[in-house]
Amino acid sequence: MNIAYLTHDTPDVFYRVGQYLDYLHFNDLSTSILRTPKDFL
Repeated sequence: MNIAYLTHDTPDVFYRVGQYLDYLHFNDLSTSILRTPKDFL
């Protein structure tokens, strides 16, 4: 299974998402972080 995170490029995002990456990789899930431009919304 693939999981994609669509996020802004800010440090708090990596703190919130990053805490789950090791757990997901340990359970054989593939992840990717897709960064949006600052004026996306």
